[in-house]
Amino acid sequence: MSNSVESKVVNQETASFRVSNDILYSLIYQQAGSSVKALMELVMNELDAKASEIKITISDDFKSLTVEGDGVGFTSREEIDKLFSCFGFDHDTEEEKARDRDYGRYGLGRGQIFAFASTEWHTNQFRMLVDLKNKTKKDDLPFEIFEHEESLHKGCKIFINLYEEMSIYERNTLARDLKTKLKYVKAPLLLNGERLNKEVNEESWSVKTDTLAFKAASPSISSGLDIYNKGVFVTNISHRTFGISGTVTSTSKAFDVNMARNDVQQATCPLWKELKLIVKPFVERKQKVSLTDGDCIYIMRNFISGSYDMETLTKRIITVANGSKISLKRMMSHANGIVTAPDQVPSMVGEKIHREKMATVISPRFIEDLGYDNINEFGKALIDCIGKRGEPNFNWALHYEISKMKIVSFEDIQKSINSTVSIINDADISKLMKIKLHALNKLNCYAAAISNQSVRKLKLGRSETACAWTDSVSYIALDEDLVRGAFSGGHNSLIYVLNTLIHEYCHEESSSVDHGHDDNFNLRLRRIMESKNYTPFTIITNVLEIYFRGRKKEGLEVSLSELSSADGGLTARLKKAAY
Repeated sequence: MSNSVESKVVNQETASFRVSNDILYSLIYQQAGSSVKALMELVMNELDAKASEIKITISDDFKSLTVEGDGVGFTSREEIDKLFSCFGFDHDTEEEKARDRDYGRYGLGRGQIFAFASTEWHTNQFRMLVDLKNKTKKDDLPFEIFEHEESLHKGCKIFINLYEEMSIYERNTLARDLKTKLKYVKAPLLLNGERLNKEVNEESWSVKTDTLAFKAASPSISSGLDIYNKGVFVTNISHRTFGISGTVTSTSKAFDVNMARNDVQQATCPLWKELKLIVKPFVERKQKVSLTDGDCIYIMRNFISGSYDMETLTKRIITVANGSKISLKRMMSHANGIVTAPDQVPSMVGEKIHREKMATVISPRFIEDLGYDNINEFGKALIDCIGKRGEPNFNWALHYEISKMKIVSFEDIQKSINSTVSIINDADISKLMKIKLHALNKLNCYAAAISNQSVRKLKLGRSETACAWTDSVSYIALDEDLVRGAFSGGHNSLIYVLNTLIHEYCHEESSSVDHGHDDNFNLRLRRIMESKNYTPFTIITNVLEIYFRGRKKEGLEVSLSELSSADGGLTARLKKAAY
């Protein structure tokens, strides 16, 4: 109560809050994300009405649909006023509790279909017509109600005339999405006569309790955890949140979901806490077998949040400049605790800095996936997680490791490196290097063929940072150090050269300066490496023969030690095994 006001009261009354047309318009149009979501809402209404079967039919011309259920429907004019005309309802009344709804918590979902189509509702002896096309926020949003002498449909049947007809692609997408998003609903769901859903008991679950069913995905999959609320899709939780991927659905109880039904109210939902306990042993078991990128982010996030043990220090979870993974302990010892990160990945300069132990170069993508904007934020989070001396959770061993870290600017380190590249003139190339280039051209032709590219001219170059680069059209340059040592390590060295050439053929743009790789590049490279046609040992033997013939032709003798080096000790090992 406010302090008493001296001014004399001339009138007193009680007022009620009201909802404007703007809000009503928003409830209909702004929550309507897609026609699939609108149809899901209608199906959930039928499930709440205790329908034993739900049928969705799409017309042959893709202009209309029907949704039909044999549930309770609207049984009186009063119910239509309370539950159809009015958006939102008091779900704490005894009447509402008696309806025992699984999904309808807010009384808003049916409005989504009004944004996409005019509808005609047949429910017992009532018929409602709704057509809000061209209505604005300032208009009333009326509909018509007809009461018939006889029942038109036991339950509810909705005729939907789309404002815009579907394409074949949209029709097929709708069918696929309905099958995916209503996967485990309890009543048979038919689309044009074909069943879309399956019974929960028909699935092979990893764990099934009275309230939840969980199926773990393969250890190599990190697509996230699909959450279903009594069979209806809610959301996908990133693998990095739980450390596991798979599928979970609530069964006898429902998740607490938000108004849009696209997320779980994690802070208040009892099932959420139960879910964490169910997946925990699967996460622990998975981390002992293999770690995906998503697993690494999950472990690192837990570490930074304070949920760690000393074993985490030795797990290879941090991605560095060359794409490999190292442990926290290794990150601190690799370059005497100096840590940095480039602006892009991969970075030729960054790889050189990391390779020569000038600094531990963290992949910026790894830092971004953790939710940090830069290496400084990441470093601060690491320091903050170990706490302060005197605090109950202070860990001396962890403090000793993390305290070694020194964050430095990538630009400052880069200044000390010459990142320019140059092509060496033919007149300046020695006879031996020309022989090596000639033999390596066999690898070059093979790399072009397996990459489905035109052959680019092979050139000799010089760079402090790159072992190879290309203009993506006419040539590929190999650094002289790479060519010089190409035949000294046997098959392993030549496989490295071959993979380097394939890497350059995957570039659609010049790679002569520090560059990054997009998803398309990574996909092209992976497909080549996984191809059955990728058989490097056959071509490499041929390359070695060409090289030694060239040496012989030019009168450059080959010593036994050189042959042994080129052979990589393979013959000696095979002789030892055989004899």
